[in-house]
Amino acid sequence: MLVRVEAAGVGFWDAMSREGRFGEMDFPYVPGFETAGVVESTGAKVTGLAVGDEVYAFDFPGGGYAEYRAISAATAVRKPASLSFAEAAAIPVAGITAHQGILDVLGLREDETVLVTAAAGGVGTFAVQIASAVAGARVVGTATPANHDYLAELGAAAAVDYRDDAWPRAVREAAGGAVDAVLDCAGGEVNPQILSRAFETVRDGGRVAYLPSLADEPLPENEPAPPRGISARFFGAEPDAERLARLAELFDAGTLTVHLEEVIALEEAARAQERVEAGHTRGKLVLGVGPRA
Repeated sequence: MLVRVEAAGVGFWDAMSREGRFGEMDFPYVPGFETAGVVESTGAKVTGLAVGDEVYAFDFPGGGYAEYRAISAATAVRKPASLSFAEAAAIPVAGITAHQGILDVLGLREDETVLVTAAAGGVGTFAVQIASAVAGARVVGTATPANHDYLAELGAAAAVDYRDDAWPRAVREAAGGAVDAVLDCAGGEVNPQILSRAFETVRDGGRVAYLPSLADEPLPENEPAPPRGISARFFGAEPDAERLARLAELFDAGTLTVHLEEVIALEEAARAQERVEAGHTRGKLVLGVGPRA
């Protein structure tokens, strides 16, 4: 179907795609996995969505940084009715990643404790909320001190400054012992030092999930091996309309909220990606494309 784009989400995955980290690209290439807009037209076999519907979607390999986007109807659902287009565009990749990582990959359970690294970022903002409000877990997040109150507002029980070399010990102290699980949104396979330090926070037999990273540190010949029976799993989110629909319900119910650091004009997309690559954004950056963003 064809979607008239009102807003497009911006994430580190857009910069990674631009750099060719997801494989060779066909040119011309338009970035942007996350879209929120209005259905302009549909193919003959499209069901469940019609012209005029307000939708949001995560579709690959790009196309969101544009006024119109041809998109697979299988990747789109009606956007949360309570959110603006800009807020909805902030959700698809980051929300799916956090939801999948916390509930499926880690299988976080009520009364467990989880560490979320880069907790104030795009994925981390949703992960903290999903872990606390949906899974019923206790959350410790890493962030700069300027974001500690922000994490508390999201539902984190404690926050730790990752710039302190002793942060793994601080995490264990804040958690009252070793954590049950870690969602590493900061280091992953490209910056394994953070992942290695995260293992220090986890109980014997605990679980770790980690994401792709924009860090420039080269991938070692062997990724850090988890000690003490800890399981570690790398994962990346994929388009999932069913999960987007479940997220829409959570946002409309007020269980989850969106934080926009800035809505940037489409013409300044390069600046938006520079901001993402520099790190330290709070929540998400979004491109305002249409007049209703």
